[in-house]
Amino acid sequence: WGKEGHVSTEKKEKVMIYLFRSISYWALQRCCCVPRASACLQTGAAVTNAAATTTATTKMRGRRGGAAAIGAALLFLAAASLGAHANTDSNDVTALNVFYTTMNHPPQLKNWVSQNGDPCGQSWQGITCSGSRVTAINLPGMSLNGTLGYNMNLLTALVQLDMSNNNLGGSDIPYNLPPNLEKLNLAGNHFTGTTPYSISQMVALKDLNLAHNQLSTISDMFNQLTNLTTMDISFNTFSGNIPQSFNSITSLKTLYLQNNQFSGTIDVLANLPLTDLNVANNQFTGWVPDKLKKISSLQDNWKLI
Repeated sequence: WGKEGHVSTEKKEKVMIYLFRSISYWALQRCCCVPRASACLQTGAAVTNAAATTTATTKMRGRRGGAAAIGAALLFLAAASLGAHANTDSNDVTALNVFYTTMNHPPQLKNWVSQNGDPCGQSWQGITCSGSRVTAINLPGMSLNGTLGYNMNLLTALVQLDMSNNNLGGSDIPYNLPPNLEKLNLAGNHFTGTTPYSISQMVALKDLNLAHNQLSTISDMFNQLTNLTTMDISFNTFSGNIPQSFNSITSLKTLYLQNNQFSGTIDVLANLPLTDLNVANNQFTGWVPDKLKKISSLQDNWKLI
């Protein structure tokens, strides 16, 4: 301290340099947590050069010049650190890491990894992002096996999931599906068992395609799916009556139920705004409701009693 109670110029310089080096260390830690070695090394070099330049400038220019140099260096350092930071939300990264693992690390998926990575910043194949969030996964016909990830509910910004025409399954569809999907297409796989209840919570869902699997049980779970316009659950082994909650799907235009083992009547469909309906190759009985007879594309082939 000086005689008038002010910090001396030399001590101010030392404090500023100390603060600069502390922030530099923090920025390096932040950068190097991201699996981008080259970016981290570049930032490290920037920190070293900036520190050397700032120290020299502080000594040569004095208090004001040194402070200005430190400010400029800190701005440069912050930009370098942010540039090396991952773009993708951490929950999305975790979910996709697990998904890649449950699909048995398929080599055909370019840039995918089972730990860390940056799906949005590194353009993982089939991934679409908006800002830092993953909004779509489109990987149809990629000869993928295994199954869906067990924590896909972490993908809260995902609105489209298309894994059709692969070799996924051999077991139930995992329960924890992304909650805000508008389109779900798992057709042409090998899923068995029951349709997961999590589908019933997808209030934004518009298009559901589970056709050409080996699903056997469909839950009465459609009360909240009032935005659903297209549903294809054909070519499975569903049996019993059509779920009563189908009458709540008040936006449904297209419904394909063919090639299952449904029985009973189709009266539950009578008041839906259907324009395309296929119920062929089931075990339905009874009469076709008058309202459904008006559907020009109606396909049925059961014996009326």
